[in-house]
Amino acid sequence: RSSDLECTENIMLFYARLAGILASMSKIDVDEKPVLRNKLKEFQGWLEKPRVSFTKQELLDLQSEIQRLTYLVNLLTRCKMAVVKISDTTQREINILRGILEATKRFTEEDERLVKAKMKDLKSVLPCSGLGISDEERVMIVKAMAVPQGHWFKCPNNHIYLITECGGAMQKSKCPECDDADRKS
Repeated sequence: RSSDLECTENIMLFYARLAGILASMSKIDVDEKPVLRNKLKEFQGWLEKPRVSFTKQELLDLQSEIQRLTYLVNLLTRCKMAVVKISDTTQREINILRGILEATKRFTEEDERLVKAKMKDLKSVLPCSGLGISDEERVMIVKAMAVPQGHWFKCPNNHIYLITECGGAMQKSKCPECDDADRKS
């Protein structure tokens, strides 16, 4: 039956999104993982309920909830990647976002619009790149150094460096900042 097939397809799509969130958990702080894991188990419990089909409301609710979890993981990743101390103003914004994203009430379209806007504002303050710097900062560094394009890396002690004139890191050398020998070059 087509309704069985549609239900199975929806479940598979939700599990794929859930798997993506689980894969992203390695990027968040260890202390945050238990709360997120519980939320993911709750979501998985909804998916495992025996059903022949989803109502439109169930689909909307599940889509909203998986989107909320995606935003939460993104926020937690940004917080962990913060290289500098988070300012009081930024922390207040994070707390507002967490209040919305960790709430047990329905995640509405209004909530999502607010979260999107606040996440956009936080993007420059809390970059999500592995370098811990925003794209704007990276561009400014490249311009100031007058270097061609290259590959950006971070030593184990969080010192950022650029490799030019090659396809990537092939050797190990010392970090010029801290003399750590695990720097790629």
